[in-house]
Amino acid sequence: MQTAREYNDCVLIGVSKAINELIINQNFEEALDRSLQHIGQAFDGDVFVAEVSLTPGKEMVLSVKHHWMKVYSQKRLAQNTNKPLAAFAQIFELLKAGKSYAFKKSTADLEISRHLELTGGKSGVVFPIFVRENLWGTLSLNSMEEERDWGEATLSVLQSFACAIGSILTKIIYRNSLEQDIVQQSQQIVETNRRYQSLVHNIPGVVFRCAMDQSWTMVYISPYVEELTGYEASQFLAPEFKRSFAELIHPNDRDFIWMEINRQLKKGSSYKVNYRIVDLQGKTKWLWEQGTVQENSHGEASLEGCIIDITDRVESHEKVMAATLATEDRERRYFSREIHDNLQQILTTAHLNLQHAKRKLMNPKAQAYIESASGSVNEAIAETRSLSHKLMPKTIQDYGYVAAVAAMIDNIRPTTSTKFDFQHNLGSDGLPEDVALCLYRITQEAITNIMKYAQAKEATIQLMRHQSMLILTIDDNGIGFESDVLDPAKGFGLNNMSNRATALGGKLEVDSAVGKGTHILVEVPYQTENQDDRTEIKDLIGR
Repeated sequence: MQTAREYNDCVLIGVSKAINELIINQNFEEALDRSLQHIGQAFDGDVFVAEVSLTPGKEMVLSVKHHWMKVYSQKRLAQNTNKPLAAFAQIFELLKAGKSYAFKKSTADLEISRHLELTGGKSGVVFPIFVRENLWGTLSLNSMEEERDWGEATLSVLQSFACAIGSILTKIIYRNSLEQDIVQQSQQIVETNRRYQSLVHNIPGVVFRCAMDQSWTMVYISPYVEELTGYEASQFLAPEFKRSFAELIHPNDRDFIWMEINRQLKKGSSYKVNYRIVDLQGKTKWLWEQGTVQENSHGEASLEGCIIDITDRVESHEKVMAATLATEDRERRYFSREIHDNLQQILTTAHLNLQHAKRKLMNPKAQAYIESASGSVNEAIAETRSLSHKLMPKTIQDYGYVAAVAAMIDNIRPTTSTKFDFQHNLGSDGLPEDVALCLYRITQEAITNIMKYAQAKEATIQLMRHQSMLILTIDDNGIGFESDVLDPAKGFGLNNMSNRATALGGKLEVDSAVGKGTHILVEVPYQTENQDDRTEIKDLIGR
């Protein structure tokens, strides 16, 4: 016979082994069966784990799922399967409240007594098993040989074992649910990615994500980049990194685009820019880019956006602007010619007639009136001559851009405190009249702005002809202005200046800041292969 202490030690060891089995063994079904064996042997009784379920008729029943019996009996298992809980309402309420229920055959109520008669049991105890705070099932320990009194210590350790089963089940259910969620989310991600890739492949442009650096270091760039640039997408990405996207940007656009993107991002989270690239074949293309700035959890910024080829649109716009400006210049030329050839001749004739009449009249009072009229006519002649020159500077037509700008500076020198310096490398070679006229209008507008607003002490105008480009720069050391004025729609004649540059297939950039002066850059393609384009513009102008 075991002493009470030996019995308690045996029970504690058995429960410890059972709980350890549940924790260590990753196969829950096998672990639970072995755990029940440890419990049954420790308590010298039969152990059952039953699960609560619903029948098709919505009746709650209890069915044994795992067991260990000293003497196996299929009959007893069958009698403990699909057992209606309604027959044990009192016990069910106790279990739902988290309480255990102990019973003896001699003192049990009628329904329990009948069940014990069927199964041959003498006594037992039932514990609830909870999963996610819901009653999942029961743990029961039965004695077939004698009626036992279940002490508090026994009830406590068995309750701990029931809680351990519930915890493991909760973990398994959570893990299975998590795995299902992961599978579903993975499937959704795959489907979303498939749709995204399909969308990206069908966009007539480049979708990208890059580091926010001047190299445009690409993290992702869509395959369309090959059609746009001639280079495969892999060449811009790790591990190849054969080239940066910045290398494709026209050298004269790189710094400006970087500054412009940063300027726009200071005001918001998105930007829009136009710039040029040189593709694999050496062809210049115009691109429109729109993007936003994003930050990761480490505060590292990146750019995401799309790039569209707008070369055809820009070239079409250039032709429209050329035609528009050509019409405007034809009208200017017409009115200039009419004023010079007709109105000025009429006024000159009137002036001569008045002078002749003055000499014929002896009346001093009449001579005074004629002298006044003659002076007014003379002023009108001077004004019409000035208007004719403004409409179409004859110097441009006769001597070209250099002479026209030099004459303009000479004319304004007495009226301004700004010292203008004009430099060029054209030598004796002139420019086509359409190019000369557009550059002259840009220069004229810039000089007017300097005189009106800049308060500059010095200004430099420089026109340099390079191998494939005419570059006009106009700089002053004046007061400058806020960057938002750079919007052509906000005045200072920037829209007209930009249109003139666009008409020649070029571009205009303005950089200014308060107290830093103003820098204007105009780039116009000017090379042998562009001669056909200039001829086309010339035809539009009508020469």
